[in-house]
Amino acid sequence: MTDSRSLSRRKLLWALTTVGAAASTGGGAAALFHDSESFGESTVSAGVVDLEAEPSWGNEDSLGTISTGESGSREVRLTLVDNPSYVWFRTECTQCLDIEEALYVRYGVDTSGDGEIDTPITDGYIPLREARDRFGTGQFVGTLDPDAEWLLVAEWELREWVEDTDVSLSFDFYATQTRHVSDPSDIEPPWSCVDCGDPTGDRSGGNGVVSAISWVAFCGSPALDTDFTPQLTDEGRTLLLDTDAYTTPDTVETIAIKYGRTIEVFTYVSQDSLTVGVNDGTTYPKLDGRGNRYANTSRSSSNFCNGEDGCKYEFDDGGWECTDGGEP
Repeated sequence: MTDSRSLSRRKLLWALTTVGAAASTGGGAAALFHDSESFGESTVSAGVVDLEAEPSWGNEDSLGTISTGESGSREVRLTLVDNPSYVWFRTECTQCLDIEEALYVRYGVDTSGDGEIDTPITDGYIPLREARDRFGTGQFVGTLDPDAEWLLVAEWELREWVEDTDVSLSFDFYATQTRHVSDPSDIEPPWSCVDCGDPTGDRSGGNGVVSAISWVAFCGSPALDTDFTPQLTDEGRTLLLDTDAYTTPDTVETIAIKYGRTIEVFTYVSQDSLTVGVNDGTTYPKLDGRGNRYANTSRSSSNFCNGEDGCKYEFDDGGWECTDGGEP
């Protein structure tokens, strides 16, 4: 039996990009020739390495919605026109989202065309967060010949309930001619990731990067007037409480803010603003593999005011949700 609450009220997004390079790695400067392909814009620039990636779902950028307990799969056909080449692929970087723990994925390559994965990339199903941690900076897949055809297989399962959200499953591909490089480990594709934060410890991951605020809940007010739109600054990490457009009422007792995989709770004492990730509030990290639960608190994305009256504003869709006593 599936949960009627879907992963996305809008769409499950996909994107593909290919980049190829022919590099001479002698004692001098490398000579680079590249081929890039952008799905959606349908632009191709020709080069020495002509790596083509064709998604099985055509030009659509949406695979619809998925609910708890449901699964699916898609393939990307990889072919070369000219020269044998080493091939790498990458996923998106980790974004510290709840969906990355609820959605499990399995990646592999079908080299024989029988519809079965014969070159696994993952060891079975793993959380999307782990996949992005491992493959966000690239993963060597193997050597592709011009007369061969590979299918990159992506499978997914939504194993836990998660709030309505969009999720993107994007892939990049990179190829370099084998005749120019004897050892593929000598090549580093031009990919990198920035740590979005460690939800169980330093929320900046040690580099000052904290995820943007996704929702805010004003708690303790039995009749909060929600005829205003909360405003953020500092790249989404600071919530404004006193502006020309609105002032937070004194009846609010606590303010809970969700960012990345952390809920931070502040006592409201007429501050002008609140900034997350600087230890001004009490933080509760999300528990891995425990659904919509956070450490040392009953608060969650559904129990945002911990049983009290109040209202929550979602910055993603711009909507209010109030508990009993609130007035949406």
